[in-house]
Amino acid sequence: MRSFVLILSLLSTVWANTDQTLDIPAPPPLRAMPQGSLHQVPDDVWQTFFESYQLISQNAVKPLESEALLTGALDGMLSTIDRHSRYLTPSEMRYFQTEKHGEYLGLGLRTEWANQKLCVRAVVPGGPAATAGLIPGICLASINDVPATMENAPKLKQLLYRAPPGQRVRLTIATKPQRTLTLISSRVHLDSVGAQMAAPGIGLIQIYQFVSTTAEEIRQHLEALQQKKIQGLIIDLRDNHGGLFDQAVAAADLFLNSGVICALVPRNKHEATTYRAQPGALVEGVPVVLLVNHDTASSAEVFAAALQKHHRARVLGTKTFGKGSLQSVFPLPNGGGIKLTTARILDPTGHPLDQYGVIPDQSLATPDEASWIQAAIDWLNTERQ
Repeated sequence: MRSFVLILSLLSTVWANTDQTLDIPAPPPLRAMPQGSLHQVPDDVWQTFFESYQLISQNAVKPLESEALLTGALDGMLSTIDRHSRYLTPSEMRYFQTEKHGEYLGLGLRTEWANQKLCVRAVVPGGPAATAGLIPGICLASINDVPATMENAPKLKQLLYRAPPGQRVRLTIATKPQRTLTLISSRVHLDSVGAQMAAPGIGLIQIYQFVSTTAEEIRQHLEALQQKKIQGLIIDLRDNHGGLFDQAVAAADLFLNSGVICALVPRNKHEATTYRAQPGALVEGVPVVLLVNHDTASSAEVFAAALQKHHRARVLGTKTFGKGSLQSVFPLPNGGGIKLTTARILDPTGHPLDQYGVIPDQSLATPDEASWIQAAIDWLNTERQ
């Protein structure tokens, strides 16, 4: 009975405190359920729910903790909405809170596929990977005995980027003879944006994820590159899974002087919100190339679509993931949270990004993504002639 009451309490909090969303800048108003309106739910629904809980807790062959039943109940309800809505446990909620400020749990490295090999692209100074002596260019043979093949990419990413603090991760280096390093996952601060010169006169900005400082980081890098009088710019969005929606909008605004960036459409379509660019774009007149792949998703797709549809950038790569919906995160009394899809995202032309994604202007089908930078350089050099 106590767990059932807890479930009702959690649901009441979600409905009554929707003003506590964490990652929408100025969305259409989310409707809170009036106090006491839980009683409007038919009695037979609550009775069925309660009796089901009792049957499971008392008769299941495997004893289940109340937290496990709570997680299953909430995940079950949220799964009826879409695959992006889910219950966040207290530990996952804590991770979400730190991740949006640029802190991650993991090994402190970025990887890429080069000649069908999983290789280190960058390491975070002071992180576990850097401390172990890993440097860009080193390729991996396996992670925790999972072969480093493209078929295993989802498992490998989970091990690299989602290992909980203190977990040991074995990296087998593809050398002759092979050698194995054991790294301990920890909390790592990672700048969300990196920048360098890709070639004479051509700048390169890598956006790893959209966190609370991303737009300002991009602005600073753009201003620095302007001082170098760049004649072309590459923006690398590969493997960028998204992040904070408002930061993607603000980042796109750095490249546009006017026009629609995107629109948010909630349940009530009459409450849609349109986001427009404001004057003051940087690097005007400089041709821009965006690199995207299948793992470019969510807020990264918002940014890419805005620049592509306004003909401000040429997009190279493969079709993006197609996650054109916005999730709001609602805190719960137990320290967990509910991640709930509350709006759909439309590109500047009014077309949905969900499922469709961003179609590149030029397809780069080769799995050797290390060559994509050169393809972008070649196109920019052609534009400069």
